[in-house]
Amino acid sequence: MALSVTNCAGAGVHANGDWQLSSNPRGKYFKFDISDWRNYFGSFTSGENLLLKQCRLGRTVYTGEIHVSSHASCEGYCGRRHPGALAFGGDWQRDDYIVKPEES
Repeated sequence: MALSVTNCAGAGVHANGDWQLSSNPRGKYFKFDISDWRNYFGSFTSGENLLLKQCRLGRTVYTGEIHVSSHASCEGYCGRRHPGALAFGGDWQRDDYIVKPEES
């Protein structure tokens, strides 16, 4: 994953990576608000893998598959890079956003 200079301004869903799921390292997973998700993306299907863009400070830091789910261990709704072998601590930070890949 290379840091892209693509502008990433605009709407999206806040992906709070300043959070730790169970014994996983902080920032491997992110939490999000389901209302924001539905307002931006429309429907939500737990366990789905979607091609999305991760933005930080107005720049694209990752474009690829992201797994989103809802279950008790998430304490709501959460996600990570997919497949899980590509997800690491520090991938997600407090003020990251996820957007549709065609938006820039």
